Amino acid sequence: MRRPIAALALLACLASGPAGLADEQASPLPLGQGDSLVDFAFAACSEAPESAICLQADRLVRERMVESLLVLGGRGRRDEDRELVAAFLDHPLAEIRAAAVAALGNLHPDASDTPILARLLNDPVPAVRQAALAALQRSSDAATIPLVERARNDQGMSLVEDPPPDPGLLAMTLPPDAQPVRFTDDATDGVLAFVTDQSRAQVVYEATQRSGQPALTLEALRGALLPDWARAPGMAFYQGLSERMEGLATLPADQQLLAQVRLAQIMALAQQGSEPAEFARWHDTRAWGEVSAFVLAVDPLFAMPSQILLVYQDRQLGRTGLAIQWLPALSFPPALAPVARPAGQPATANDFNPVEVEATIWEAVQLSGTARDYEAYLAALPRGAHAEAARTALDALKAAAAPTPVPAPAPTPAVETPPATKTPGVAPPVATAESLSVTTDSGITLALAGPPLPQQPLVIAYSGLTASGRSPWLTVVPQGMPDSQWTDWSYTQGSDGTLTLRGQRAGAYEIRALLENPREVVARLAFTIASAASGPPALALVGEAVHAGQAITLRFSNLPGDGDDWIAVVEAGKPDTQWGAWSYTHGKSDGELTLPGQPAGSYELRAYVERPRREVMARLPLIVLP
Repeated sequence: MRRPIAALALLACLASGPAGLADEQASPLPLGQGDSLVDFAFAACSEAPESAICLQADRLVRERMVESLLVLGGRGRRDEDRELVAAFLDHPLAEIRAAAVAALGNLHPDASDTPILARLLNDPVPAVRQAALAALQRSSDAATIPLVERARNDQGMSLVEDPPPDPGLLAMTLPPDAQPVRFTDDATDGVLAFVTDQSRAQVVYEATQRSGQPALTLEALRGALLPDWARAPGMAFYQGLSERMEGLATLPADQQLLAQVRLAQIMALAQQGSEPAEFARWHDTRAWGEVSAFVLAVDPLFAMPSQILLVYQDRQLGRTGLAIQWLPALSFPPALAPVARPAGQPATANDFNPVEVEATIWEAVQLSGTARDYEAYLAALPRGAHAEAARTALDALKAAAAPTPVPAPAPTPAVETPPATKTPGVAPPVATAESLSVTTDSGITLALAGPPLPQQPLVIAYSGLTASGRSPWLTVVPQGMPDSQWTDWSYTQGSDGTLTLRGQRAGAYEIRALLENPREVVARLAFTIASAASGPPALALVGEAVHAGQAITLRFSNLPGDGDDWIAVVEAGKPDTQWGAWSYTHGKSDGELTLPGQPAGSYELRAYVERPRREVMARLPLIVLP
């Protein structure tokens, strides 16, 4: 079972609180005939940790923990419930951490909660950040106001960690514990910011050693922004300007705009003493304190700094900050910009029903159909509702597996077999299949551990990736995607090894091995994931009509089954980049869900997938009647 004992032990700790959600219910809820969910899961996963029954138990326990935390927050008993909730704020599972933060937000946060909420506002998981932002907005601590104003309103609701910035785009080495600042819109100002627990003095010292240049104050940096040729008086300035204007024509079209903006910055600085607008924020000493600056990169045409490193004290987060400032801001690399995700509220688990829990687990056991899972079910629920059916199925499996005596064959007289004849020019038939491995001329090998299945992790073996200092990494992308783009990725460890990338829906894909400095693709492995669906993705309305304000119940089928799939109701005619109320499909390919009621009018139901890129898989027109 994935992370089993920790999750179950934490749930057991809640038995006197969330597991007994109301005062009148102080003992764990019963499962079946007297077996508790905790006892059941412990027993099932002790017997068969990798069985389907154990995996279902793991999911159900996590849902129960999320539900319990949200109910705790809903009770609003600040003193007695906060301590229980606080124990889960650093939980390793993102969905439980997000639920704990959401619960804390309902328990009247005050100044004592600000430090941990400020840290969780920068959590790698968008759903945790969204919950922390909502909690800070409800806080009675006035110190949270500038922090909330600094944050993006839409952090997203994904439970998957945001990938770290591509190190190939950074012109410096970061401190080992540096974390990107994820909750802001810094990218619009051409800023990529980090925070570290190292002291400001230590970071400044290390930056000085690496760059070989002393730290500059903001006033000294203002002077350093103006290149030497632009300091020349009179006609000498315009002569240098003319030489560089001629160089604009040799630049690619996408670089000409950047050059023109940079030239305008130089003109303003030389003639009016006006520094670029990108530096206005760094003069706010209340937010950043004393700021030290280093020039990281210089534009070759105009000899003006194009990347600046700034080191400061991020007073709102209480840590040392360091930021790379691009000049101009629009030269910020698009690959570093945050990915927008649909906003919403943390999903709450359905009301806990012991009978439904056992039915769900029994369904998993039947789908597996293995003796191991039937035995695990009987060991955990010997008096369960399906115990008799489990014993019958188990007996049948054992009988089928028992060896059957085979009578000895009668002796057969020897018959001389004529030698096989070979038809000239005809080769024997060979079974063909898509290759699961590839080896390049340079000796790099990529191989899949087995035939890829929809939404199942991709286990990739690699060898021959010897590239000192070039940071090898692997990614999986749809076939045809440009080499400058990627989806799920991971660094390799050593020249030979194995790593796992996230599973994908049915389609044609390519695994690529890349090296940095300069970036290049050094190996490719094309493969196809066959669909297991019975037909195309589809949506259907449950019921004959929907009236204004009435909940919309719909049925979906043949979706990829990814945990990030979601369905939205949208006003008719709006682009696919806009949506209204929505809900995750919770990793199901087929099922039902309910969306909130809408005013009378024309709408469209849309099924979205997030990976490998956001797109609409199915649509259904909807008329909401008065």
